[in-house]
Amino acid sequence: MATKDDLEFIYEVQKEASLIGNAASLLQWDLETYMPKKGIEDRSEQLAILSKLVHEMIIDDKLWAALKRLMKSAVLKKLTPKDRLVVTRLHKGVEKSRKVPTKFVTDYTKFQAICGEKWKIAREKNKFAIFAPYLEKMIKFKKQKIKYINLPGHPYNTLLDSFEEGMTVKQLKPIFEKLKPELVRLLKDIKSTKQYKRQKKTLKGRFPEEGQQAISDWIYPQIIREKDISRIDKSTHPFTVSLGTQDTRFTTRFDDKDPLSSFTGTVHESGHALYDLNLPQKYAHTTLHDAPSFGLHESQSRFWENIMSRSESFANVLFTQFKKGFPTQMKGVKLKDFYHELNFVKPSLIRVEADEVTYCLHIILRFELELALIEGRLKVKDLPAEWNRQMKAMLGVTPKTDALGVLQDVHWSCGYFGYFPTYALGTIYASQLFAQMKKDIPGLERKFGKLQFVPIINWLKKHVHSKGDTIRADDIIKKTCGKGLDVDAYVSYLRTKYKKIYGF
Repeated sequence: MATKDDLEFIYEVQKEASLIGNAASLLQWDLETYMPKKGIEDRSEQLAILSKLVHEMIIDDKLWAALKRLMKSAVLKKLTPKDRLVVTRLHKGVEKSRKVPTKFVTDYTKFQAICGEKWKIAREKNKFAIFAPYLEKMIKFKKQKIKYINLPGHPYNTLLDSFEEGMTVKQLKPIFEKLKPELVRLLKDIKSTKQYKRQKKTLKGRFPEEGQQAISDWIYPQIIREKDISRIDKSTHPFTVSLGTQDTRFTTRFDDKDPLSSFTGTVHESGHALYDLNLPQKYAHTTLHDAPSFGLHESQSRFWENIMSRSESFANVLFTQFKKGFPTQMKGVKLKDFYHELNFVKPSLIRVEADEVTYCLHIILRFELELALIEGRLKVKDLPAEWNRQMKAMLGVTPKTDALGVLQDVHWSCGYFGYFPTYALGTIYASQLFAQMKKDIPGLERKFGKLQFVPIINWLKKHVHSKGDTIRADDIIKKTCGKGLDVDAYVSYLRTKYKKIYGF
């Protein structure tokens, strides 16, 4: 077969697989938002069939033969840079997929949907015992996949690589071993201040959902400026999913006692959606139309959530929106107290509601628990007790219920073992991007308060979004910021910001 025919064929397969994947994502989005509870059995089978179709397309011998012909050095060097990248990336992905049997993919996808529903029920009823047998089965699935893929080194490497390509336990452990004591030390410094000892929440009372919804509807179009390409809905756990190059859905949730949680959640997911919508159209329906890692994707959501929306400059405009939306509740609240509440440091039970200083400690805890589960050092039945023990040791707080502890996150019910570390990596990346952005965009922080986001969006598009999955995440950071992943840069960012707030 001629090279031209091989190229046309691999692009055709990628497009078909991408479109079927979009359909599956739509079903998944509906499952999390509007599907009646009793629809789960049929939905799990629908998702399983679509995953089977895609897997069979990707592992097909005809596609593999075409890729092997295109990978020959004499052929590869004659391809355009784009075609060469597509071929090499697709070859790597197909080689990995061919190690996994179709039946496993079908069984796993079907179970994944059911497991997610059982997690919701367990969380609602505050009973880990409901979820435990399903989590045990999910871990068996993950261990089986590890055997199929069989990457070198630690078994957990296979799970990490699914979300952060090239990352290993050997690389990640020293990062967290360096970060953890720095965060503990910073928290101790903050706790020693008068400001910490006398701090108290100023947002009190009930903040109705409709008011929070109005603020969400105000902020997200400031970040996703193009109309008719996204929508926001409610779900148990906020998430973002791309259903096509011009259709991204994301969700938030509301707590009438904690309106800032909903707001920051909306901003976080808006950052994810912006990345998906800004991926280059020239790579549409190919393996390159993606972020190179979940860590880099998280850097975008964490930038908007933490660095922009918790900034002193932006607090002013957000304060105005809150006074307009909640005039009674905001009566007597001062701007300086509102800004402090946006950056209120206090060890808490819930990861998604954690402050910047303690957030990564929540991630390190989950990483350590995942390692123990995969290594077999920790049994599922002992997970709640171990969770509580580590929360007490690391953060000084203990969950009184499973819903506030081990059942708070959706990730394990989806099989996303290896995902949590990307939140910490993305948080570190975000601080580095911010430092460089300040050098490149004059008056950056003033722009936050004026909602002048276009230069920021353009900068992110140029340096991050436009790359698609053509180079590794750490290389993007290195090229943009002059250095790869840098824990010191993140700690410096935190210390500078919180020294000003708490005065230690």
